[in-house]
Amino acid sequence: MNPQIDQMFSSAEGRYLEPVEQAALIDFASSLDLRLAAMRELQEKESALVAACVDEMLASDPGLHERHVEVREKAIRDMTLVLRCCATAMVRDSDTYLQQRLLPWFRSILTAFEMQQAAQAAYTSLHERCGQELDPSHFALISPFLESTVRELTKPPTQ
Repeated sequence: MNPQIDQMFSSAEGRYLEPVEQAALIDFASSLDLRLAAMRELQEKESALVAACVDEMLASDPGLHERHVEVREKAIRDMTLVLRCCATAMVRDSDTYLQQRLLPWFRSILTAFEMQQAAQAAYTSLHERCGQELDPSHFALISPFLESTVRELTKPPTQ
């Protein structure tokens, strides 16, 4: 659930929701249909989007095949997971979900395998392709989560 709504219900335990809380819940619910439609479109286009971005990443750095075993398969698996987590965060309307569940863990893996540059190219490409392929209203919803992904996955490691 969205953390603000979850917190709102926790703090309202034993009492009725205040008008401002009711309004926040109505606002969240009013955009749920659109967020779910965006998720369905991502689901339909996921394979093509991911494959195109991974192919582009591999073409830009042919040496990846030499440095990493099964790089294409692993990149497809990882990008699919990231896209699905972005979609879940979008439906939940919560960047916190993405920041806590996936990005720190995945960034540490990319750093360990020295894949930050390849990841930056791939996830920037994913963001751009989504902008070209998705309905504009759906892209507007997923875009902040994809941007956050690019920003977080390409941060230099903390000391």
